[in-house]
Amino acid sequence: MRRAGPDDAAEIIALTGRVHASARDCGPNTRDAESVRRWLGDRSMFTYLAPDGFLAYGWHDGTDEILVRQAIAGSAETARALWGIVASHATMAKTVRAFVGPQDPVGWLTREPEAQITRREPWMLRVVDAPAAIGARGFPAAASLSVALHLDDAALPANSGEWKLAVSGGQGILTPFRTQSAPQLPPAAPVRLGARGFAALYAGIPLPTLRRAGLAAGGNPDADAALDCAFGGAPFMVDYF
Repeated sequence: MRRAGPDDAAEIIALTGRVHASARDCGPNTRDAESVRRWLGDRSMFTYLAPDGFLAYGWHDGTDEILVRQAIAGSAETARALWGIVASHATMAKTVRAFVGPQDPVGWLTREPEAQITRREPWMLRVVDAPAAIGARGFPAAASLSVALHLDDAALPANSGEWKLAVSGGQGILTPFRTQSAPQLPPAAPVRLGARGFAALYAGIPLPTLRRAGLAAGGNPDADAALDCAFGGAPFMVDYF
């Protein structure tokens, strides 16, 4: 482990992508190299780089708190080492605040349940191009499905209509029934979603929740189970702006 600086921007970007990929996070936060260089040049921030981890933190609210801006590790040894650096300030700081994902291992590193969620900010999600969004999302490698969807999107008519959603090998394809090379009629009861319901499904909200909220209809239990397997997850962003 060593201190990191602006010249490590490219390595930190690559490392962050690798660790997020190994954790099966979808769409990890990355920035361009020049922005990361400027960020690493902040003299009020302490940064450390390991072969499979990175830590960036600084003082917050004087010397009463430490704010961890990024702590990412690909192994238990590195996670303990990075958080050990932060913990070494225990005789000075009263509180440590950190931006971490809902499944971050930090809550399992303490002997007592001392890590708490103190702030949660919901955000808005809008699927603008349904086929492109499905193609770019990424899915669990073990998920495999072929489900008919009926989307209703008054603001973006291109998203509306009957679609075939196919997922396999970690990739998803959304194809309109009307343009398939071998035309076929869609099933009698596709899963029906409006713009809000489709965005919520895209973000990992389970079908039973969407149905109870009136945001999904049609389909059948098998389709619901398959969609939940493919889309299930805890949506989060660790970059607040």
